[in-house]
Amino acid sequence: MEPYISSSRLWQADELVLATKVLPTMDYPKLRYVDISPIQAEDRQFLFLSDPFHYTTEPVFVPLELFPVLRCLDGTHSVTDIQNKFRQQTSQDLPLEVIQEFVRELDSYFLLENETFYQHRQKVQDDFRALQIRPSSLAGTSYPEDASQLTEQLHGYFSGSGGPGKPNGSIPSDQKLIGAVIPHIDLRRGGSCFAYAYKEIVEKSDADLYVILGVKHAGFQGLFTTTEKDFETPLGETKTNREFLDLLQNDYAFNLLEDEFAHKNEHSIELQVVFMQAVFENNYEIVPIICGSFDQELIEGKNPDQLDEVQQFIGKLRSAIKKIDRKVCLIASVDGSHMGDRFGDSLPIDESLLKRIQYDDLELLRYIENLDVSRFLNRIQVTRNQNRVDGVCPIYVLLETLQPSSSKLLKYDQSVESEANSVVTFASMGFYA
Repeated sequence: MEPYISSSRLWQADELVLATKVLPTMDYPKLRYVDISPIQAEDRQFLFLSDPFHYTTEPVFVPLELFPVLRCLDGTHSVTDIQNKFRQQTSQDLPLEVIQEFVRELDSYFLLENETFYQHRQKVQDDFRALQIRPSSLAGTSYPEDASQLTEQLHGYFSGSGGPGKPNGSIPSDQKLIGAVIPHIDLRRGGSCFAYAYKEIVEKSDADLYVILGVKHAGFQGLFTTTEKDFETPLGETKTNREFLDLLQNDYAFNLLEDEFAHKNEHSIELQVVFMQAVFENNYEIVPIICGSFDQELIEGKNPDQLDEVQQFIGKLRSAIKKIDRKVCLIASVDGSHMGDRFGDSLPIDESLLKRIQYDDLELLRYIENLDVSRFLNRIQVTRNQNRVDGVCPIYVLLETLQPSSSKLLKYDQSVESEANSVVTFASMGFYA
């Protein structure tokens, strides 16, 4: 057995370029936190290792046969221990030099928790902090790098199949939109759902400042994290309103910039920015905020009204909206349920399960539409958020901050990945003064 890691061609080991640097033998190697998911190519199974924090930018694929080795990379097993464990579990011998080579390869991708990684992490963080503009992290992958192609794609979500039709400009209405729930799923999977929300915003909102409450998919420090950087995509630059950020941080007990690096690759903000750039014609600015989770506290019986960090933040957000001389709209950039193999479930994503997920989702969305915060939170608490709804915190903050008079579900949808046996659900909603 010849283990290898490939970041490009996972089926051609002879083309793999191994790290050339000489590393000391690490007697007790420890794999740092990474996402691991199965993948198949040319009738062979691999494990896909991806770094949620993006210190490693290349995807890494490991043959499934080496899973017993990965499980032992916890910092307490020596290379000899790993060899013995492998023999016990597989009845096969794996030479020490093969295990050592595998460990060195992991280290070359900064996937081990050691001094090599710590130094790399510090450099990556320092480089990001020094930037004035947050560059696109999704151009060329989730959406085109070419501006004209991207514009055509985004406009197509309005007029294409399943879309809401093109926005008609501001329409006189007794319902003034002050907030929205919008997905952050890949545009190719949920673009028309984005379009429903943005059509509603264009037609029923006069805002020129959009506070985006995204989801912190990677990061540990602080429940709420901002950045002062402007956002760049192939469609141009969108300004971040620093006056609003100053109002938020003033007399707030927690440092909103402490975990700023979490913004580097966070898609829940970027996908809203690129849609705004394609749709909005007036001068506008954004306030990018990513929100962590209080799901565990909720499950343990603590409501967010008992969490000082949450209540302080909502108070500062209300105050900043009142003080700033801008028309503000709050956007909760969230998705719904996450179920299937990609998320650790060992159950088939079949029609009956999709119907059950839809029932659960629509019940939760009904509580939100009825502005019933208590029942919304209770549902998450009672079910222990078993469907992994990722937007509990942003939705709660939006409802408590705006205290809207009415709400409307605009669109609900599900995106199934058959090959990954997984599903993500999402919706668009409007909230009105």
